[in-house]
Amino acid sequence: MLKLQNICKNYSIGKEEIQILKDINLEIEQGEFVAILGQSGCGKTTLLNLIAGMDKLNRGNIVFRGKRIGDFKDKQWSEWRKSHIGYVFQNFNLIEFLTAKQNIELVLQLNGVKKQERSKRADELLKMVGLADRVNHRPSQLSGGQKQRVAIARALANEPDILLADEPTGAVDSETANDIMELLRKINKEKSVTVLMVTHDNKLAEKADRKINMFDGRIVGDTVLCEKSEISNKELQKDKTSKSLCTSMMVAYRNIATKKKRTILTSLGTAIGIMGVLLVFGIGSGAKERVLKEVGTIVNNRVISASEIDKKMDVNTQNELLKDEAILNIYPNYILDAVCQYEDKVSGGMVQSIAPLSSPLPYWQDNLIYGSLPTQDNSREVMITSTMAEALLGEGEDIQEIIGKKINIIFVVSAENKLAYQVECPCVVIGICGKSFLGVEMIHIPYLTAQELTRESLKDETFITDSFGVTITDESEVRRVQEKLENLGFKVSVDEDALGSIGSMLDMITAVIMLIAGISLIVSGIMIALVTYMGVVERTREIGILRAIGFSQQEVQKIFVTEGCIIGLLAGGIGVLFASLCGAAVNAIIEVAFQDMAFTLYQVNGEQIVFCVLFSVILGLICSFSPARKAAKMEPVKALGYVQ
Repeated sequence: MLKLQNICKNYSIGKEEIQILKDINLEIEQGEFVAILGQSGCGKTTLLNLIAGMDKLNRGNIVFRGKRIGDFKDKQWSEWRKSHIGYVFQNFNLIEFLTAKQNIELVLQLNGVKKQERSKRADELLKMVGLADRVNHRPSQLSGGQKQRVAIARALANEPDILLADEPTGAVDSETANDIMELLRKINKEKSVTVLMVTHDNKLAEKADRKINMFDGRIVGDTVLCEKSEISNKELQKDKTSKSLCTSMMVAYRNIATKKKRTILTSLGTAIGIMGVLLVFGIGSGAKERVLKEVGTIVNNRVISASEIDKKMDVNTQNELLKDEAILNIYPNYILDAVCQYEDKVSGGMVQSIAPLSSPLPYWQDNLIYGSLPTQDNSREVMITSTMAEALLGEGEDIQEIIGKKINIIFVVSAENKLAYQVECPCVVIGICGKSFLGVEMIHIPYLTAQELTRESLKDETFITDSFGVTITDESEVRRVQEKLENLGFKVSVDEDALGSIGSMLDMITAVIMLIAGISLIVSGIMIALVTYMGVVERTREIGILRAIGFSQQEVQKIFVTEGCIIGLLAGGIGVLFASLCGAAVNAIIEVAFQDMAFTLYQVNGEQIVFCVLFSVILGLICSFSPARKAAKMEPVKALGYVQ
């Protein structure tokens, strides 16, 4: 069944090459119980490791049932151990955070056995080795003999063709050693499993079917002690469908569950970064909505601002443009600042020209709260904001009281390269329109009045502005008319574009702040990588055990990557929770402290929450990937700590 042909194995210690095995030739039949006897350091364990594929041949080959397996790749060796080999170690090599039953189920799960069947077979194996009452005990709760029995049950879980036992009695007392020997003997007879047992005890070796003596890396004796056990004709039923991903996730989850404090502390580091990012997301969204809402109160989507550059807005040009049915009128637009005085109170603001009143736009009517529009384009009638009315009347007064009252307004023109003078002009408040924009009050006056006040301020009766307002009948025509004006040589701007620019600017500010908050994510990512790397170092023997029972490099890598993802997922959840609590507190403070302008500052949607959680998981995956690769590349023998 198994042939070893000219097997040689060397180890390098510094510059020195030491030959451990020298031209080993051996043939073992199915169902044999073979004891390999020899002193420590003669190469017994190395021989078992080569058969299991946990160490690499230097020369020679291994043949199993006529097939050469000595030149297998790592993945093939993992499949070989998973399907054909059971390994019993001298020092047990049980996974400490798993119970006795879970240690056995791990092998069954790796081989694709379903959950119910897995549990049943694990119970049967523990009963067979006399540990039915130790099902849920962890290795730390078992004696040395009990641990070895669990190790034997685990080695039999995949119904192996070959059971490799490396000094299975070396770490127990003599009475327990005899019990374990009898158990191996029973397994050999009843299961027809080929047993290769390494020992240095001649009395135990005498109980085998065949005794092979080794000395200094060579076979020096091969004695048949009795006929081998009868071979059962029972076919081995093995589910070849690997459940590696589920198995890796299970190992990762159970390991994390045993290190709750470390996991939570690591997750908290990442959670702080996620919380910061989500808070910036939410507060940025709320602030943007508030600002755009405020801007929206003064945005007139049916007015295009056209400034003269290459083209003059003369009478002929205006008449030509007015032939376009989408253009309602064209009027000069003047920029003024003003201070309003009513009795002993004052309030300042910006002046906005009202388009020709012959065809009033819905914008003015929609924003009119009380009163009416001015009666003529050159009247000294103004509309002020509700907040300015409150400032001029005093707190608690009815703002409608100011309608019809005369207020004194001092105007001054914002003009480049021209000297402007203050112009004092009594005006009647005809209406209340909108409210302040981010604290800036708006004073609406007819466009011809604005023109008259500008000329008076500049002391230039012939002054004509180079800025014009072009009113449009329908918002759907704005872009077409805008393009038409640009083609004529005018510099054009639309309030809607300004609104978009403000939104983009706020998004940029949010992104910058988020980038700063994201620095903590880099730090937490390094923490995840460090914790994962420490886990690899701490769990080197565990990695060796996993490789020994059939885990491939990819499956080991999945374990540590999964742990990183779980930490990331936990961090994302904690970060979202913390951000929600902080956001709720911020909203509550604003509601209480700023009742006159209360709004929801912290606003997040489901997509933002999902993004942050996914980002946290991906961060955990990326930062654990390098340590996971290190774990995957560990050779089974070195990971288990063997040196011979």
